[in-house]
Amino acid sequence: MAGSVLFNLLFAVFGFLFMFLFSLTANVWQTSIIRGTIGFFLFFIVAFVFRLLWELISEDKEKEAVDMDGNEHERQTSESGEVKGSGELPEATAKQTSEMIRSLLSEEEAKTTTND
Repeated sequence: MAGSVLFNLLFAVFGFLFMFLFSLTANVWQTSIIRGTIGFFLFFIVAFVFRLLWELISEDKEKEAVDMDGNEHERQTSESGEVKGSGELPEATAKQTSEMIRSLLSEEEAKTTTND
């Protein structure tokens, strides 16, 4: 998980002090401590959710970075010196794909002619 529990605790202490000080102006100190404690737990949970979301976002970015780095390593140089990206298919795969598309198109064409 991104960050640590220390981040949660610091954020929760901030929440306690924030709630305690603002509550102290209108209430007795016992009520202010109770409200500060509620603030402590709420801010702790908010910090935890924030850290969880931060981890999910950064995990996606790391995967994208790894994919981009992986693609960089997969590049090959042809005999003429051109750099082939990993997006290009080998010739055998390209032929298989084109044959599959032709067969699907001919099947679709046959269906449309029989329906007419």
